[in-house]
Amino acid sequence: MKRGIILAAVLTGLVGTGLIVKLAVDAKRPKGSDDRQIRMMLYDAERAAEQKSVSGIAKYISEDYRDGLDMNAPRLKYAIRDWMRLRNAVEVTIPTESIRVQIEPDGKAALVQFHLSLGTDLEGRGTATSDMEMGLRLRKEPVYYYYLFPGEEWRVVSSEGYSPEG
Repeated sequence: MKRGIILAAVLTGLVGTGLIVKLAVDAKRPKGSDDRQIRMMLYDAERAAEQKSVSGIAKYISEDYRDGLDMNAPRLKYAIRDWMRLRNAVEVTIPTESIRVQIEPDGKAALVQFHLSLGTDLEGRGTATSDMEMGLRLRKEPVYYYYLFPGEEWRVVSSEGYSPEG
């Protein structure tokens, strides 16, 4: 009898732990359709820029990133860090109605285009505003949650329409 109670307690503990792990992994996974995931990525990157969080932006840049301005992932991340360092404040606006998402038929690549208004407070030199029509090429890339659980998330592999000095 005592053995049965111990076995039931151990099994209950294992099931409970498994449920907690599943919930934690599911909380990290992107939610909704691909279109919604991409829109949430833009929203999160917009917030990260306004908080001057380089890591909050960099997490969406693929290690395979390349663009027409000869930028690769390390150069782009450095340029973002340097750009942020020179600004006291950043205001990013991406009007929802300007976002156009085109997902490839295989569901593994996408193009997202949008209007971006960027307002910055330059250290001691006043404010500046830039308006850009941006285009991002995205790819679903494999990721691991807690180093064990596989998944896929959208990452930027190329961009156009931005100005490196903006």
